[in-house]
Amino acid sequence: SGELVDVSGGQAAGIAQAGFVDGTYNLLAEFANLSDPEEEFFYEGWVVRNQPLSVISTGRVDKNNGVYKNIFSSIQNLIGHSFYVLTLEPDDDDPAPAEHILEGTMSKL
Repeated sequence: SGELVDVSGGQAAGIAQAGFVDGTYNLLAEFANLSDPEEEFFYEGWVVRNQPLSVISTGRVDKNNGVYKNIFSSIQNLIGHSFYVLTLEPDDDDPAPAEHILEGTMSKL
């Protein structure tokens, strides 16, 4: 279904979809009821494959017209990374995922 569930105890929700068409992987995740992060923090998206384990950042999540979205494209086929995670990251140059906010299995674009 692509629904993302708030695992932080908050009221946020989201939807994540991904597909690989004509040699391009595209991901779109949109979020609702997501509060603005405190200064020195930002939201980041991740796609996860369980076997073998692989976690890839889909970059910073931007707020456009009042809605947070994660839009990501790659020539690498990441369709096997079917689980999406949104994290709240401190701006500390640490590349590892931090606090999980939303999680869920993606639907196909």
